[in-house]
Amino acid sequence: MDTIAHASLGGVDGWDPTRYFNIWVVPSIRFGNTGFIVGTSTFPTELSLNPDLDGIYMAYNFFGTVGSGNAIYEGKFPVSEAGHWLNLYNTYGAGGSVCSSDSVNDTPPEVAIANGCPTFPLMQTIVVDQTVMEQCLQTI
Repeated sequence: MDTIAHASLGGVDGWDPTRYFNIWVVPSIRFGNTGFIVGTSTFPTELSLNPDLDGIYMAYNFFGTVGSGNAIYEGKFPVSEAGHWLNLYNTYGAGGSVCSSDSVNDTPPEVAIANGCPTFPLMQTIVVDQTVMEQCLQTI
């Protein structure tokens, strides 16, 4: 993120993170050597370590739904990244694996990452394998 958040490296300097919420919208975000990601953010614990990087970073084609925006996510991905910036983990947990905790007691552990967009009103019966639920509950 250094090259994105620093003008001296070809990016754009963020504003004072103690007064503003910085959002960088960029052509792409490389994730290690494995490929590209939709977006990422800093967590509050990182503010004191790297205040220049504080904020969220979004690939332009996942920001909004007009023009080149990716309609699959309906422009809502920045909301997810803003949640991380506010210290919220994904409901499937910080580790992204089965039974990981999101560190919030009012949401039970999810067995898998949820995909898609259900129609409203959502009326479904969820059958949970008791053994899997007990294993999940033992990990939190």
